[in-house]
Amino acid sequence: MLKICTKCLIPGAISLARKGRRLPLDVKIDPKTLEYNPVFKPAEYVNGGISSRVYDVEGYPNLVIRISHCLEKYCPLKLKRANNPITGTIASGYNEEITVMKKLSGSPLYGKRWDSRDTPDIDEFRRTLTMLSDLPDSAFEKYIDDVAKIRENGYKLDLVNPNNLLIDFEKGEINICDLSKGHNFKNYPNAGDFYPFLDAERLFQLMENSTVAERQEITRGVQSFFDRIKEIGKRKGLDLRVEAEDENKLQDFIVHVYNGAVKENQFKLKDKITKNMTPKKGFLEKIKGLYEINKKKAGL
Repeated sequence: MLKICTKCLIPGAISLARKGRRLPLDVKIDPKTLEYNPVFKPAEYVNGGISSRVYDVEGYPNLVIRISHCLEKYCPLKLKRANNPITGTIASGYNEEITVMKKLSGSPLYGKRWDSRDTPDIDEFRRTLTMLSDLPDSAFEKYIDDVAKIRENGYKLDLVNPNNLLIDFEKGEINICDLSKGHNFKNYPNAGDFYPFLDAERLFQLMENSTVAERQEITRGVQSFFDRIKEIGKRKGLDLRVEAEDENKLQDFIVHVYNGAVKENQFKLKDKITKNMTPKKGFLEKIKGLYEINKKKAGL
């Protein structure tokens, strides 16, 4: 748990009160009845990622506090008021290593504490696909509008970790968290913005550890989801198609799945349902080949 600096809390609050009320220095103030800026203390742990962790805020059920992993101690009075409608930030400090934000509704996709090194669960993938299919089109339409607004204001999304998408299935809403300043590879809504919904970062692992029948089921699920997104995009005047497979460039694995280009010899299953990967064939070998070509071009 983060340590809170308390040594300067009361003196600092008294100083703030004097400035706000313009009181003479000889007037005594009772710290017990003192009113000053909110003191945001972390409470229950909510979730975390590579760079930071998020907590509820003691006494403020509608707020969360995001704290960088590198910060061990802070003084609440050093936080400054903020008003950022894009990130929902109302206070921040320590070069934004601490931010207090409005709490978003919904649950993180694919459960808390998502880790790219963990092997996904086929049952969880099925449940998530079913729940996503129950979301109204309006939820994805609003998500598209939110993505466009975020980028128009100079922010980028983390499209690797699906936990950054909070889904409120009761309200039929998709909320986006963990934004950062920066340029996006594609600075407009595109099919890649929907990759996290299908846990694209771990999709190869999922298929690698699935049976032949399960891999076929996963492929159908990916195709059905993106066919729907494509139609939603059309209605909004956007091209949200998954790109066609191109052997001359490195593409996300989900592109190969959607285009039905994944072959059984690309996987080596522990239960030996299929044979070992054929040399110089398959998705992984293709990556290695392209990597070697790029190294040669770069003179490495």
